[in-house]
Amino acid sequence: MTTYLYNFYNLDPLWDKELDANRILILEPSHFKAYPISKNTIDFTLELAKNINGIQVFVGEFQDLVTKYNPNNIFYKEHPLNQNYVGFEVERDWMFHVKGDHTSFFSFWKKCKKELPF
Repeated sequence: MTTYLYNFYNLDPLWDKELDANRILILEPSHFKAYPISKNTIDFTLELAKNINGIQVFVGEFQDLVTKYNPNNIFYKEHPLNQNYVGFEVERDWMFHVKGDHTSFFSFWKKCKKELPF
């Protein structure tokens, strides 16, 4: 069965929801050691994950998940912190189509505002 891998940066409950898939929220201790968050944030993440039908939670490293469960056809959404994942990378959803480097947030935001419907 195909596996959809979710994490702290991807909790999209609509992601191919019509497909029958093994859906796993992975919480990697090494990630949270490098980027600490509060218990309340973890609780919020777990609460949001409940919106994903059939979600399972795995606390451990990606390689541990693969070694222990040998999931098939792993799909995950692209994110700079997912470089250790192996499988089929799916481009993440973007709010805006603005590309390139910007000298400041406001120079970026000025271009983004042009895409807003109001």
